[in-house]
Amino acid sequence: MGPKRRETERIQKVTADEALHQIRSGDRILMGTMCAEPQTLVEALIRRAKSLENVTIYTMFPLGNCDYATEEMKGHLVVKIFSAGKLRMGLKKGDVEYIPCHFSQIPRLITEGILPVDVILLQLSPPDEEGYCTFGISVEYLREGIEAARLVIAEINDQMPRTYGDTLIHLSKLSYVVETSRPLISYPMETIGELERQIAQWASDLIPDGGVLQYGPGSVQAAILSSLKGKKDIGIHSGLITDWVVDLVKEGVITGVTKTLNPGKIVVTSMIGTKKLYQFVNGNPMVEVYPGSYTHSVKTLSRIKNFVSINSALGVDLYGQVNSETTGSILVSGVGGQNDFVRGALASEGGRVILALSSTAKGDEVSRIVPYLDKGSVVTIPRSDISYVVTEYGVADLRGKTLSERARFIASIAHPKYRDKLMNEAKRI
Repeated sequence: MGPKRRETERIQKVTADEALHQIRSGDRILMGTMCAEPQTLVEALIRRAKSLENVTIYTMFPLGNCDYATEEMKGHLVVKIFSAGKLRMGLKKGDVEYIPCHFSQIPRLITEGILPVDVILLQLSPPDEEGYCTFGISVEYLREGIEAARLVIAEINDQMPRTYGDTLIHLSKLSYVVETSRPLISYPMETIGELERQIAQWASDLIPDGGVLQYGPGSVQAAILSSLKGKKDIGIHSGLITDWVVDLVKEGVITGVTKTLNPGKIVVTSMIGTKKLYQFVNGNPMVEVYPGSYTHSVKTLSRIKNFVSINSALGVDLYGQVNSETTGSILVSGVGGQNDFVRGALASEGGRVILALSSTAKGDEVSRIVPYLDKGSVVTIPRSDISYVVTEYGVADLRGKTLSERARFIASIAHPKYRDKLMNEAKRI
């Protein structure tokens, strides 16, 4: 215990501006992401930015103010993202750049130096008596970033939950500590309408008792979670969780007791939500947070029986090809962990892949089900990897189906306004 205390005593506690003064022009910065973004450090970086040139920021699905990705910051900060979050308009305007890769690839890109990291900015929970903080609500690829970085600057926030799993980090790993007390970034619960409930009604029938779920943000996936009341012993192994799991645990729907890996535990690498979720996970041994190299690994996921990957998308064609990234040639989102979990579900005994989406967009003026993906669109999930496509009009079971069969099934769950045209195209296929 003695040496740990001496190491702790050497930690430099400074202001955010003092810590960010250590950043140099040309540095590559890896930031804590989503609701775990270190807000105080980011604000100091903005203040420092105009005295710097060509500093690169790597982030994923940012949910803060994103003031580092503005016209004013050009030439000073170069923002590169793995998924868009609040930076969709930044992508469209060219203020940020996109790195297409699966979430599971990011740790390796860092450790192999393909994405060099000079500085890491992160947010931690306060240390215990032995000097161990936790990563709190997000681990992701931060461990790899810490090992690679020249400078590790941590915002230790007394409002960051202390979590279980692989989340411990000792103060001796940190270069500078900035102590704060402020609410975490909040991600409000999604609004669920009648359309989402109709989709969820079909999708929930595909989820067995004892199924282990992965899901993401969005009103459709929130509706599916809310429709699970009455299910038994649902488990969670996901890239993230939201507020919706709290009530499902309290109601006895989510227990995870039949999970073949990490039984009885909710396993994630990140969380986005409100104070309701943060209070629930604080000191709660039922929730375990692990690096993305574990949560998103196909080797890990293949050990989970009845793993169900629930995803949404911008569009799907009659072949079953899924586009989750672009509207035409305009990028609006990233790959994220979608393909990791799809492949994991396919490797799982009893696993299944559910694609749930509304049949139309823009007030029924655009069909999300199309004969062929639009020119300039990308194929996020190939046609060979989808088990079910679900809309408000039903379920298309694509397992073992020929091209012509799957085209007819997918066309049958399109909006009636577009169904005849799609059926004709299905017959041609």
